[in-house]
Amino acid sequence: MRDLASCARVDKQWSAAVTQLLYCNVRLDAVHYCDREVKLVNQRKASALHGRKGDVRDAAQERLHLFYRTAKDNDRLAASVESLKTPFVTREVCAPDLARAISVLPNLRYVDLPEDIFSETSTSTILRLELETRCPDLRWMKYAAGAEASFAALAQAKHWRKLEIVELHRLTVDASLICEVLSSLPNMNELVLSGVQGLDDSIFSPVLRPVPLPPVERLGLHDLPDITATGFVHYLSRPKVSGTITSIRLSNTALPIHALNRILEPCVKLRNLHVVHMIDRPFPLGSVPPLTSPSLKRLKYEINTRASHQRNGNPSFESYYLYLARSLIQGTLPSLTHLYALSTTLIAMLAPLSAVGIEQVPERSNNSPETVMTQSLNVYTKSVSELEWNLTLINPPARGPRTENYETSTRPMSLHRPLPLSPQWREQGRESVSVGNGFGGFLTVPLQRSPVSPGQKSPRQDPDAWMG
Repeated sequence: MRDLASCARVDKQWSAAVTQLLYCNVRLDAVHYCDREVKLVNQRKASALHGRKGDVRDAAQERLHLFYRTAKDNDRLAASVESLKTPFVTREVCAPDLARAISVLPNLRYVDLPEDIFSETSTSTILRLELETRCPDLRWMKYAAGAEASFAALAQAKHWRKLEIVELHRLTVDASLICEVLSSLPNMNELVLSGVQGLDDSIFSPVLRPVPLPPVERLGLHDLPDITATGFVHYLSRPKVSGTITSIRLSNTALPIHALNRILEPCVKLRNLHVVHMIDRPFPLGSVPPLTSPSLKRLKYEINTRASHQRNGNPSFESYYLYLARSLIQGTLPSLTHLYALSTTLIAMLAPLSAVGIEQVPERSNNSPETVMTQSLNVYTKSVSELEWNLTLINPPARGPRTENYETSTRPMSLHRPLPLSPQWREQGRESVSVGNGFGGFLTVPLQRSPVSPGQKSPRQDPDAWMG
């Protein structure tokens, strides 16, 4: 930003172009740290333009200060800013500078804030007052333990009436108060309840509450051991809720995996489901209907145990993924395109011609299991949460006029748009070829180069030769 200002002062035509560019950008990100920051710091230390060697000011803080001065002197630019991103260290240490920047941005909707502002500590009082008085158009806010008074006052307050995303973390408030405050926000479409003390199924009952919990598009329930499937399904069965909700995230609740089919049934527009569950007993596979949803597109199915040695290979652990594989093969999730799972054996379970251990659907005359899955599916798997996702593309079974059994078709994946692939595909995509393994998987095969004598140049390789 400093170099940009210098260029703009020298060239008036360039200054006009820069000003027009800033006006066109509705979202303005102030500054963020990246891998180059360390290199840039070393360059600043060696430069005489920044004072004595070793005496370097914080670049992120300087940029934030420059942005504040620019927005203060240019009302049109300040009015166009809707989002402000800041580095973690900057927003935690430079709260006064951040407050000054916020004070000149009247249309701000999203801003990175220090953690203490969510708990209403004394160090964040000035910053919070600036947000309440200068930023009435705010769309996201989080209330953590210690902010019970501010959350209760939100129902009668005049600020932040356009909040769309509300997160409640470890608050100690009554369920009636939660429903009352959230019902006063007409634009709220996403709600996250995490570790709220004493929260149980009564929050979902309109009979016990004068004001029921409002419907939302995206709902997250985390660390709520008193929330059961009965109360949650009762909430989802309300017509306004079932026709509105599109995304559900469940983590460490009392909702068992075998109740997921009951959760999916009333949600006619559900597109995303994220489930994180700790197990301590086998899955009752024979008595539970398969997962069924005509609209679900993305499923994160992370089943885990407290001991790492009890994961893969344990029948109690694998039975949960066996249930998922059976649902996929039977075709009860026809719109699903992306699946994330903490399992290394799920891919073998999904092999249409060798569905070992999967309860077969009606068989054909040649006694080979027939699958009903009709869509292509991107399956991301890994053994533990700390690793990266490995992608396997599973194509629907195809039967030609001369084939007797079902086969899967494998196509090379385009790297035009980066996907969350494993490092082998991201870093050496041009040195890999696609090899079908019978059920849509890919193997990375390194290029074979002939040995080169000392002093001899290596033969030139065509980078696109592998494409044929």
